[in-house]
Amino acid sequence: MAGSDSWLSFSLMKTQETLRGVKVPRPNDRRYNLALYFTDYFPKFPKLKFSLRGIFSDGLPAIASHSSRDKGYFRTPAYKRVDIGLMYGLLTPVREGEPQREGFARYFKSIWLGVDVFNLLDVSNVSSYYWVTDVNNIQYAVPNYLTRRQLNVRLTIDF
Repeated sequence: MAGSDSWLSFSLMKTQETLRGVKVPRPNDRRYNLALYFTDYFPKFPKLKFSLRGIFSDGLPAIASHSSRDKGYFRTPAYKRVDIGLMYGLLTPVREGEPQREGFARYFKSIWLGVDVFNLLDVSNVSSYYWVTDVNNIQYAVPNYLTRRQLNVRLTIDF
């Protein structure tokens, strides 16, 4: 059915540079990424569409504040996320053989109302670190987390 897209992607990347004779990863060195996107309609309910998205990727390199990458780095934990969505076609595209719409509806190709659950598994993904220094000048990495599970309502209008 038109408007039903799905894909799977896998990527590998290794970026590094030499700093003061030491090979270190670049700040954007995410070594692997696996992503899935799947959408489909329900056979008996053509106005209902389901979507699923999953992402699994390597963590990014991080360093302590007031330090440099050649003195040491570590990686944030792997990024993991699953989103699901359900959309209902309030106004779906006109098919061949159907009469054209009249009135105000004729200005729209389609109108969809949807609900999504982002980060369905409620994973605490780390985006960065706050660095706390104690009285002995020892630094501690305190994770800064991305948003956890979220409910989203959306309205999609195509003109």
